[in-house]
Amino acid sequence: MNERLLLRVEEVAEALGIGRSKAYELITAGELPVVRLGRCVRVPAAAVRGWMEAQCPSEPSVVAYEPHSGASVGRHQPKAPRG
Repeated sequence: MNERLLLRVEEVAEALGIGRSKAYELITAGELPVVRLGRCVRVPAAAVRGWMEAQCPSEPSVVAYEPHSGASVGRHQPKAPRG
């Protein structure tokens, strides 16, 4: 068994790409369950996966991200002269 079952809050934040404070907010709001071992707070890895799946509906109406192609990406259009 290579994968850990319980994650520290900092690990949850890193896995989700959010800050530690936001991870604690999710825990306080009851969106992520915790296991308390004395003073230690751990989040089940399965709960993190379940929360993420709930945030990303798998309906076909959701369009996948596709980066734009072409040289104009990231460039500003020139403003029209005022007159």
